[in-house]
Amino acid sequence: EKALSAAFIRTEHYGTRSSTILRVRQDGNYEMVERRFDANGMIAHDVITGNLIGSAWANYSV
Repeated sequence: EKALSAAFIRTEHYGTRSSTILRVRQDGNYEMVERRFDANGMIAHDVITGNLIGSAWANYSV
């Protein structure tokens, strides 16, 4: 159980393969970062940015 409680998991038969973060600021700007991993560590990442103002999400609130 302890091996599976960490944010990044690496065991012989199981492990983290991707990690995604979505950050949205009050001004509507957002950034999504996805990192992908193989058994040896990070192999690639993508960053997507944009603005939600004027989009279909502009009136959405939580």
